[in-house]
Amino acid sequence: LVPNWANAQGAGVNGPNNDPNTDPHFGYDACRTPWRIALDYCENGDARAKTYLDLIVAFYAGSTSIRDGYTVAGGNPSGILGDYAAGMAFYGPAGTAAMIGGHDAFLSLAYGAVVNGSTVPATMGINGVFTYYHASWGALSLLTMSGNFWNMMP
Repeated sequence: LVPNWANAQGAGVNGPNNDPNTDPHFGYDACRTPWRIALDYCENGDARAKTYLDLIVAFYAGSTSIRDGYTVAGGNPSGILGDYAAGMAFYGPAGTAAMIGGHDAFLSLAYGAVVNGSTVPATMGINGVFTYYHASWGALSLLTMSGNFWNMMP
C-alpha cells in the first residue's frame, strides 16, 4: 500500500501540520491512488499500472471488511485511522482498480457498496461515511465504473 504522503525517495512522511490522520499510512489521501492509476491504465495500458492495480485489488478482495486506513504493510495503524468501516472514498477507487479485468466479483461488490452508500438512506449515515469527501469520490468512481466518466478504453 502507498502512504498518504511521501518524500522524493518514496518513503512515507507526515503530511501538512503533522496531522495524525496523514501519518505515513494508507488513509484518506492515499485511498484515491487506485482511481488515478486505473484511469492511467485505461488511457495508456501501462504494465506498471496493471501490476499495481492487481496488487491493490488482491489486497482489498482478500479483506473480510475494508477499513478506513492501514499501515503500508496492511496492518491497523495506531490511533483512529483504520478503526472504522471504509466509505465510498475507499470502495469507489478500489472498484475502479478492479475494472482492469479478472476481478469481476470484487468489482461488483465495490460498485454495489458505492451505489448503496449513495442511494440507500438506511446505509448512507453508517459510521458517518456520507460526507462531501466520500460522496465526491463515490460519484467520480460510479461515473468511471459505469463507463460514463469519458470514453477511456482504446
